[in-house]
Amino acid sequence: MLPGEPRDNKIVIWARLLFPLPLLLVTVPFARLTPEATAAFDRYVEQAERRMISDTITISDPVRDPKLRGGEARIEAVDAARNVNAPGAMIQDWVGTMFLPGATLAQVQAVLRDYASYKNYYRPKVIESSELTHHGDEYDVLLRLYEKHILTIVLNTTYHIRYEMPDAKRLIVTSRSTTSAK
Repeated sequence: MLPGEPRDNKIVIWARLLFPLPLLLVTVPFARLTPEATAAFDRYVEQAERRMISDTITISDPVRDPKLRGGEARIEAVDAARNVNAPGAMIQDWVGTMFLPGATLAQVQAVLRDYASYKNYYRPKVIESSELTHHGDEYDVLLRLYEKHILTIVLNTTYHIRYEMPDAKRLIVTSRSTTSAK
């Protein structure tokens, strides 16, 4: 909620978000994607987008889900991604659901679409962020992702992100990686 804005608790507002790492092809260092892996990814994206259209009715209802009502985000791996044969690559597909009581969809969208600030919001995992292009409800963005375990990995990734509002109380954000390079 932004300072000075009225709080609206009369309606339930929730969002289904495919957050910035869905459908990300993960490769081993210095590897090049094979044409077979790229084709498998493209096929998976088509299937996933068809599935998302039909799944919008089956999303958890925050009014009936005490964990969502309590402010807990639900983030789950999509099982279908595990069964894809993508030679030399791995497909990641994640779905997140969150309930933000008192927030309007306009407020949620303002934060989500502020790609230049992702490096501040999601630090230290995001070390650089910018909007590359914007046409209506579709965006292309750049995120430089930082991960440190035994090795430090920095990925320069771009995403195509689409916003849809099937009704006044739901926002669907679909984010698809378009490139990933070290």
